Amino acid sequence: MKKILLTVLLFSASVHADTTVPFDYVRNLHVYSTSGHVYFYHQKSDCSGGVYILPRSHISFDVMVSLLLAADMADRKVQLRISGCNSNSQGIVTGVYLD
Repeated sequence: MKKILLTVLLFSASVHADTTVPFDYVRNLHVYSTSGHVYFYHQKSDCSGGVYILPRSHISFDVMVSLLLAADMADRKVQLRISGCNSNSQGIVTGVYLD
């Protein structure tokens, strides 16, 4: 029974694991709704056609927005960590790494 439970837990963790999107430039960084979410364009991923969302509710929202703005202004590439995509095929950003 312990082996089955361990196998299920490991499989569940791998299904919900974050994935990374290779380094690329941030383009068209914008907020266009009252939700306060930040949207931008970046390299395509498995589930996103190149549009990403940084939810306002993310605990590190302010820091990640600052990093995205700095990268955009300095013309530097960033790598994204996403937890999947929402129903609009927008990648949900959970991490940002500066090149």
